[in-house]
Amino acid sequence: MAMEELEQWIRERLGWQLQLIQRDRRCTTIEWSLVRPAIEQHLTTPIVNLVIHFMEEKEEIISELEEENRRLLGSLNMLSFANNPERDQQILELHAQGLRPREIARQVRMSRHGVAKALKRLNGNSVALVQ
Repeated sequence: MAMEELEQWIRERLGWQLQLIQRDRRCTTIEWSLVRPAIEQHLTTPIVNLVIHFMEEKEEIISELEEENRRLLGSLNMLSFANNPERDQQILELHAQGLRPREIARQVRMSRHGVAKALKRLNGNSVALVQ
């Protein structure tokens, strides 16, 4: 929902609430022709701004949580590989020699899929492992 649409939606809901209050028997002595414009002028905009602020904060929090989730999934993925530095080095060396993941898998006794995942994982760390 765009911010303009959200603002319009909030203004409509606030207008409906004011109508309900106007119809309340306990509020019959209030001069609504004076009160309603004041409420709309002084309360609607701050409420709209507050709601928009909360929505923006929510988006930031969701973004931070998604990033943390990706980081944790990456850490979990690293743990699930049962990392073996010697095997990782061998995979990188065989890959550098031009072997396909299927051939590498046979030599290191892993699945082809496991070798592909290991190569993807090691791609960022290959310089450190080769040295």
